[in-house]
Amino acid sequence: MARRYLYIVMVLVVCSSFAWSWGGPTHIFINQHAAIHLPPGFPFFANNISWISTHAVDADNRKNSDPTEGTKHYIDIEDYPEFATRTLSHNYDTLVAKHSLYTVTNIGVVPWAIIWSLDSLTNCLKRGDSLRALQFAADLGHYVGDAHQPLHATTNYDGPNGTSDGIHSRYESTMLATYNYLNQVNVVARSVHYIPVPIDTNFAFIIHGNGLIDSIFRADTYAVSIDASHKGAYYAALWAKTGAMTQNQIQDATVDLASLWYTAAINAGIVSNTFTLNPMGASPKTIVCGSLNPGTSKDIPLTLVNNGTNALNISSIISLGNPFSVQAISASLMPGQSLIDTLRFSPMSSGLASGRVVIASDGASSSDTLLVSGIGTGYADLHLLTHSISFGNARVGQSKDTTFTITNTGDDTLKFSNVMTDSTVLSVKPSASSLPPGKSFTDTLSFTPSSVGPFQGTIIIVSNSATSPDTVKVDGIGQSVTGIPIASAGIPERFELSQNYPNPFNPSTLIRYALPFESMVRIRIFNVLGQLITEPVSAVQSPGYRQVVWNAMAPSGIYFCRIEAVSVANPTLRFVDVKKMLLLK
Repeated sequence: MARRYLYIVMVLVVCSSFAWSWGGPTHIFINQHAAIHLPPGFPFFANNISWISTHAVDADNRKNSDPTEGTKHYIDIEDYPEFATRTLSHNYDTLVAKHSLYTVTNIGVVPWAIIWSLDSLTNCLKRGDSLRALQFAADLGHYVGDAHQPLHATTNYDGPNGTSDGIHSRYESTMLATYNYLNQVNVVARSVHYIPVPIDTNFAFIIHGNGLIDSIFRADTYAVSIDASHKGAYYAALWAKTGAMTQNQIQDATVDLASLWYTAAINAGIVSNTFTLNPMGASPKTIVCGSLNPGTSKDIPLTLVNNGTNALNISSIISLGNPFSVQAISASLMPGQSLIDTLRFSPMSSGLASGRVVIASDGASSSDTLLVSGIGTGYADLHLLTHSISFGNARVGQSKDTTFTITNTGDDTLKFSNVMTDSTVLSVKPSASSLPPGKSFTDTLSFTPSSVGPFQGTIIIVSNSATSPDTVKVDGIGQSVTGIPIASAGIPERFELSQNYPNPFNPSTLIRYALPFESMVRIRIFNVLGQLITEPVSAVQSPGYRQVVWNAMAPSGIYFCRIEAVSVANPTLRFVDVKKMLLLK
């Protein structure tokens, strides 16, 4: 199934690529298991979960008939220059105004597809359109599942640097469905919560998933070393490396989906805590707010009904006991009339919290009392001052050191189970095995290049933080002992244009390419409008590995490097390729 439409810039065919979804069984699994997180009182979802699960694949099936459907399943988030600086707006209209509708659509719109389905679900619930509400509930589950799939949150969705090596389908479809590793995923019931700003939540789990893609690529490299034929041994090795991460992503997808269903029901007004006033001798009723991380809040609507035969004058509604609060409301209710107030649970620390909501009125039962309780759940939160480290140039065989700082911004002790790197040229030794709340420590990272040329690697930090595993991307360039970079020796077997390095870059980047024959070579740089920016190479060149530096005197944005090489001896041997480059100033 096509992931994107052919992206044409003037006369340049820039990219054509493909994508998959988690796979039908995984989407069905996510929708089916989301229901276990819902509290009592959600019969619409609980009683129809079989239908919602069966129709979890409808969104994929629509790709064949709806030309707008395909881009709703992913977001190539690195294609936005603002992503690297963490200044990317979450507002769809703002991004369209800045980058154009065509660009935003081509990059992918899954975070807003979730919002569009959520809004439609809410409106259908409000007007009682149950059948359409079920369809939007199923679609919402599909898009939430896609947004939790790390390879749906990156430009490099099918391999490092977009090499289309097939890891996408192997990871999310063949491993989970064909080899049935989905049966090893165990979803544990959690508490749902009301989501006040869903679009921010969507981007939070998309950005988290984007940070996991290097782990998948490393796992694929390891699995290929076990079984290059991609048979059973390959998938056993791939699951061994990615199983825990996949379990977490699917678990989170079910909780986030259930919370969005819960939010839709609350916003539609079909779920509430209803309490009658004026009952003689009634015992206090109880509201259980569930568990919540300190520093966050949950809103619970309260419906107060005058169950008497005379008008009821409510003089005050107050909350006794932090961390619970209500709106200060006074009102007059006729018999049978109701008033909706909101109870907010906002724990500031860990542990059990309890309190009372007191409704003072001229009713026979005044003052009416509601007992409220909730649990503040402590958590450790690992915060990195940076998610990328660049060593620049370092001579082969010599070490270059830098530091990175870790802070625990949670209210529980941060415990490290592993701090490692994915390369022998990087070394890091953690200075502590645990970190108290509010404290920081600084570790030293060493880069010792073993060969000439660009290098990319990752630090992986495994801990009890909700964001674990946390990653820091590392890059550097190995230089010869003279300090002058050199190209690879020998004659390549085929034409090749490598991804520029570094990427993103400012202002210079290295473009490497390979020529198996003496060739007429043209390398040109275009902007997103297809306008020629520069032509750094236009000459006949002998065979070998070559490189050219582009020192960009241009504004920040996406650019395309296009190579066209034609063999001098045999003009039928022609090579054309394009690489996307990101300039950040």
